[in-house]
Amino acid sequence: MDCGYVKVPVRKRSTKQLRQIMEAISFTYMADRNKVFVYRCTHLSHEPLPQEILNAMELTTIIDEAVKSMPANLRIFIVRTFLDPNESPDWYLEFCSRSTYYRLLRKAILYFLNCLGI
Repeated sequence: MDCGYVKVPVRKRSTKQLRQIMEAISFTYMADRNKVFVYRCTHLSHEPLPQEILNAMELTTIIDEAVKSMPANLRIFIVRTFLDPNESPDWYLEFCSRSTYYRLLRKAILYFLNCLGI
């Protein structure tokens, strides 16, 4: 059945679409990271882990490994823009211009998504 959906390759997506994908990944990552943290703080270590917590741990591990595998000059864009909730939105201004930031951010997002196999 054809629903009219055409898959657009990641590289062909606009920067706005790429940011939306990253924001969704970031939201899920931070929620799962907090879920695991709260579970570990409120339960005994000898209790078996529920499937929801195991899934959350797996997702955070996959994202952490993808971030670790990135070159440092691109990793900083993913971490400081999407994964660090305490970071100022204008953190990059001390390092580069706005246009350079967006150019390198797009490159970092594409690299990160490639690491995830997306």
